Amino acid sequence: MPKTTFFNLSPDKRQRIMDAAIKEFSRAPIEHVNVSNIVRDSGISRGSFYQYFHDKDDLYTHFFSTIGQVKMTYFGTLFDARHDMPFIDRLYQMHLKGIAFRLDYPEFVPPSRMLLQSNDPKTKAMIKDSTRQGIDLFEAMIRQDQVKGRISSDVDSWVLAAITITFMNTFSMEDYLQDDLDPDTIKEKVKALIHIFKKGITDHVHR
Repeated sequence: MPKTTFFNLSPDKRQRIMDAAIKEFSRAPIEHVNVSNIVRDSGISRGSFYQYFHDKDDLYTHFFSTIGQVKMTYFGTLFDARHDMPFIDRLYQMHLKGIAFRLDYPEFVPPSRMLLQSNDPKTKAMIKDSTRQGIDLFEAMIRQDQVKGRISSDVDSWVLAAITITFMNTFSMEDYLQDDLDPDTIKEKVKALIHIFKKGITDHVHR
């Protein structure tokens, strides 16, 4: 968490620091990030940097937390388990919104790509925690659908949630975070996944 002195800065100066952070976090994963580059590009002194942040990890965590907040606002009620929507429909809408988010915020793509390439233990722990939170959220949505009779009660809610999150994480690496984003391909993959969820993989005739 940044120090109070960072939040006391003018909005313009805070944005200048964040812009410099985007540039540096797009260049390399956290273990190779150079504070000197951020200091130079933001026009602050090295001493000032440490008045605002405990270290580069502090800025890194704040940066991705900010992206998360922007994304939560952008996705609206899709991430709200209290909002009544069938899980399958919500999943499809999430991917459509994900495409739009990717196109509206292209500056977030390179640093996100570097995040996933990092070998830093703290970063790996951050990704693991984010994945766990995603599974918990999806499991809550799935259980709601089971109560409403939309999803069979025989389905293991945690396993389905984990499969879905793994699928979405793979998409992030293979589709959303690529320079040549192909929305149509993503839509077709999501439709294929939803078809599997709805119909299963066993030939009903031979059951």
